[in-house]
Amino acid sequence: MEEAKKQPRNGFSVSPWPFVVASICFAIATHYLLGLYGTVHWQVMGPSTQIEVELKSLTSQNVASQPNAVILERMTHASERLSAASSSLLIRTMIYHITGLVSLILTIVAFWGRPRWAGFISLPFGLYGASLAFISM
Repeated sequence: MEEAKKQPRNGFSVSPWPFVVASICFAIATHYLLGLYGTVHWQVMGPSTQIEVELKSLTSQNVASQPNAVILERMTHASERLSAASSSLLIRTMIYHITGLVSLILTIVAFWGRPRWAGFISLPFGLYGASLAFISM
């Protein structure tokens, strides 16, 4: 009789604590990645693109015939590398969509375990991660 009381009704017994901790970690990762994505998108890509456009306009105005042509060419090359690096970083930080949804899924899984109140601990983090996942810049 005691054995029947210990078994869960649905036959699924799992500790929710690893899912709670993972949900919190994924929500924090989502917050960090979204902040990094915003920094790269607004504070690096914008000025980088403006510099690249200005350098190309200087090159097209035949400034290259002047003694500063080597400097202008190096600046253009550096600007192109900066633009390529920031684009690469931007693509890599776009996984904040995935990490936010994983945080929500882990929160839902945490409700299947016992004690159920552990799921309520991760609920704000899961919802926060999911809400960040739907932000697009």
